[in-house]
Amino acid sequence: MTEKENNQYANSEEIEQKENSKGKLFTWVEISTFTFILIIIFSTTFFSYLLFHSLAEVFSIIIAGGIFLIGWNSRKYIDESYFLILGISALFVGIFDLIHTLAYEGLNIFPEHGGNLSTQLWIAGRYIQAFSFLFATLMRNKKVSQSILLFFYSLISLTLLLFIFLNLFPICFVDGVGLTPFKIISEYIIIIIFAITFLITYYFKYEFNKQIYQLILIILIFFIFSEFTFTLYHNVYGPFNELGHILKIIAFYILYKLIVLVGFNNPVGILFKELKHSKEKMRESAARYFNLFENSPISVCEYDFSAIKKYVDFLQSKGITNLSEYFTKNKDDLLNCISLIKILNFNKATFDIYKVDNKDDLIDKLTKTFTEEALNAFKNELYALSEGKKVVDFETTVNTLTNDEKNVLKRVSIVPSYEESWSKVIVNTIDISSRVSAEKKLEEFISSVSHELRTPITVLKQSLYNLNKYKENLDDGLKSDIFDAVVRNVNLLSELIDDILIISRIDEKLQVLELEEISIYKIFLNLIELMEPKIKAKNISTIINIDENLKLVADPRRFSQIFRIFVDNAIKYSKNNSSIEIFAFNHYQGKYNPKEDEGILFQIVDHGIGIKQKDIQHLFERFFRSKDVTEIPGTGLGLSIAEELIKLHGGNIYVDSEFGKSTTISVFFPKMNF
Repeated sequence: MTEKENNQYANSEEIEQKENSKGKLFTWVEISTFTFILIIIFSTTFFSYLLFHSLAEVFSIIIAGGIFLIGWNSRKYIDESYFLILGISALFVGIFDLIHTLAYEGLNIFPEHGGNLSTQLWIAGRYIQAFSFLFATLMRNKKVSQSILLFFYSLISLTLLLFIFLNLFPICFVDGVGLTPFKIISEYIIIIIFAITFLITYYFKYEFNKQIYQLILIILIFFIFSEFTFTLYHNVYGPFNELGHILKIIAFYILYKLIVLVGFNNPVGILFKELKHSKEKMRESAARYFNLFENSPISVCEYDFSAIKKYVDFLQSKGITNLSEYFTKNKDDLLNCISLIKILNFNKATFDIYKVDNKDDLIDKLTKTFTEEALNAFKNELYALSEGKKVVDFETTVNTLTNDEKNVLKRVSIVPSYEESWSKVIVNTIDISSRVSAEKKLEEFISSVSHELRTPITVLKQSLYNLNKYKENLDDGLKSDIFDAVVRNVNLLSELIDDILIISRIDEKLQVLELEEISIYKIFLNLIELMEPKIKAKNISTIINIDENLKLVADPRRFSQIFRIFVDNAIKYSKNNSSIEIFAFNHYQGKYNPKEDEGILFQIVDHGIGIKQKDIQHLFERFFRSKDVTEIPGTGLGLSIAEELIKLHGGNIYVDSEFGKSTTISVFFPKMNF
């Protein structure tokens, strides 16, 4: 941006006006539209009062339905039941108003009741509405079960309807005479209930958001005047009846706007403010907040985005609406925007995220050093905030002081005292590198296991298919070969499942060794015989340099499993026509026995592809698979299982390798007793 443009956006009155206009509950378009609808409804009185009444009531019923839907659907976001009570009550008030409309004199749906039925239904609905406002106000800052509310309102409504239709409800209107004393007294009682609610709301006004408090008082005033007009008419088609319905519609509409634009769009924390009655409580709250802030394991940073906001507002005033697209094309502007960030506060955990020890290095990392992914996340964050989002969640990466890249989850939320703007924000950052790594390893594991399962299952299916289809044509030799293939692949499946079960038992510390004295030479001889098909396939020669009389106390099954894993890996990663050597050194003392215990050192040496030094430290991590062996089948579980089983025997494992030439696995087993 040029200097001229910077001065232009900094001094732009248009931007300030746009900012000040945000958060208005009613727009001129809405007011004009609503006024036009009221005029249309009122004008119908010159043609048919019955039409006016029906339209007025239907419009009120529709609004009541909207109030219920919004109040009901916002219940999970609001800790208090204020909106929920008003929302549920609106449903039942709407039901009474609907029946009242159908029973109105002139429609002849209930001709035998005259004007009394509709008046009784009206007064019952008003009682429900008045008591609901009072109840909601008394239950401010409290939570009431939605099930209990529904049951309570259903019970009251059904009881009132039964009383009315069984002629047990007091008479409210006498044709040719007018309103009965009960109806008039009831209207005044309802007015008193609304007035009491008004006074309670006014008395506890500091517990309410200022805008909501003012709107509630306005709604109550309209309901009071509406009810007052209904004490004055002597004919259900009279002018006071008309005025009462108009005032009722206005009250319903303001209530609807209150719930929709305030309660539903920003439900969390906007209805009630916690009132601090003493300096002591304020100090306690501040101390509690500071303790949570400083000692939180989650990084918390507070930023001043006011300069960025003006910058973004200026861009939008020039017709730039898609900020993400704009900043993608204008990276210098994005960096210029980032430079406007001001850091207000941050906690100790933030230092841990970025691996820094001092404030200056941290500020550099927070405002100057960004990965490409972080830059993309930042521009999308600006776009979301400018579009009115209060909370923005996203995953991204950050660079630490040592230039390690971490996966993090960020939540950007507007500071509560700035609800109508995004000038100040709180950014919570959680290090999810371990989770991302685990998810990646799990995906690789599932892929590897699927690959490992596919081969034996395919062989099993084909073998069984051949046995079934060609059983008459197969000689005993072929049948025997197919049977051997089935057994071999069933064993492979069993081994894979066994690996997964062993890991589970080890994690739960349920793996128990069954110790006995074993002949080491025989175990290795059996292993080589078991793997003979694989050895022959690659023309590998095996050399066992072990004393035939050498004994060791160990779990024979787990000992065999450990070295089957190592020998199997040696075969898989060996070159064709190479060799594998197996050694056992009794009474070994050396670098692989740092504690100088009495024991035996085993070594398996292959002349294969070798292992890169950077991969050796990860070899025993579960699901780890080097990028150099992705084409060779494996689950990444074998070495992890072997290491755990060696540890159970009190032993240690070491790996020495020269990439491209050879690998030596050294395992030291201390002597154990039964």
